[in-house]
Amino acid sequence: ELILDPNYKLTDSISFRVFYPTTPLVSEVAGELPTREDIIRIKEYAPKIQSGLASEKIDDVPNILNVIYGIMWVESKGYQWYPPGTTKNGKDVSGDVVESTTGCKGVMQLCTGSLQERENLDTNILGGIRIFKEKYNNPSFVTRKDRLKFALLSYNLGEGVVAGAIKELGKDDPSLEEVLGVLTPDMLKKYGGSVYNNKNYFPDDTSLQNKINIEAAPYVYKVLSAVS
Repeated sequence: ELILDPNYKLTDSISFRVFYPTTPLVSEVAGELPTREDIIRIKEYAPKIQSGLASEKIDDVPNILNVIYGIMWVESKGYQWYPPGTTKNGKDVSGDVVESTTGCKGVMQLCTGSLQERENLDTNILGGIRIFKEKYNNPSFVTRKDRLKFALLSYNLGEGVVAGAIKELGKDDPSLEEVLGVLTPDMLKKYGGSVYNNKNYFPDDTSLQNKINIEAAPYVYKVLSAVS
């Protein structure tokens, strides 16, 4: 459950404070909500998203259009290309395809597929929808009450990590908060494949713990609260 701190005073229109009281790894996470401009930008993709959803026959996910909007916003703020005036490492990257430090690209931050597929807007959106569908239908998640939340967490961390955490937790129907509570750097390295063992991306356990605490823990809540 997402709980807003009643004593926190907003300093601007998009800041808020989120608490996860049942998650021992995270006691407080600062975050943000989309601006009006963000929402307008993301909703311009509606026809492409709806086409992709129809193509992939995803019709059993509650509020699926808003879920995809939310993924887009958290992953890239809804940008396929960097807006004018964007610099990275002192270099002007305006107009370049948005890219993460681990090489994920575009509005849905695809890490797999050909370079052309990831850099083309239509195939980027469709690829992201396919990845979400794959995670939503993961056998480790389909019978869980938090199925959607596990699918979203997997979009950020990887299916292997989330399924591995569920297995190690050993409960019939764990909650998202319980799964977040058992995640460790060793678990990321054990179940997450080569990316979490790559010292260029994650040089030490502190960087892996930061991935869990700062990025993964609030990810699901940010996606689900982004667009309503």
